[in-house]
Amino acid sequence: DSGAGIIESKDGGDNWNVIERQGWGQGHSIRFLYEPELGLGDSNTWLLGTQGPGYWRTSDAGKTWQKVSDNGIAHGGGTSYYNRDGVLFASGSPKNLRSTDNGLTWTPTDPGSSTCVFGDGKRLYSAPAWGQNPFFVSDESDGMNWQPLEGGQVFDNGGPYEMVFDKVNHILYASMWEQGVWAMKVEP
Repeated sequence: DSGAGIIESKDGGDNWNVIERQGWGQGHSIRFLYEPELGLGDSNTWLLGTQGPGYWRTSDAGKTWQKVSDNGIAHGGGTSYYNRDGVLFASGSPKNLRSTDNGLTWTPTDPGSSTCVFGDGKRLYSAPAWGQNPFFVSDESDGMNWQPLEGGQVFDNGGPYEMVFDKVNHILYASMWEQGVWAMKVEP
């Protein structure tokens, strides 16, 4: 079995293009490495996280792939986030990752074993997906040094698997593995 694959539609789902399988196994996360507001990437540049052999990047819409990290995604998924300076963060296992060149090279960082990393414009947030853990935070301008969120809740088996930030009301929403959806008011 060659594992799961990727299909792409460029016409709203009427037609689909199968991207050749690479033997990555099952369970992936994929995203465009395209941030027009920051002038980064394009719709042909993608990042694929796998649960086994690591992270892979393509700049030609899946025709060729380059392995960019042995660090993969945690079971359950993976997310990525650009800060306002164009630094890219990706959740991963055993470590989260940080890239200053739109995913070509990566530096492992804490907290790791995470399925989500996200920011509010000032701070990054992440937490391990399994075990008893708090949220961890880092300045968005750093992303290498992480501390437990001051006064933060400790979660049993269930860090965030998705987060989104409401910029108008300054609320970070986190969809947790076993504790539902949480909302945290952050300083503007």
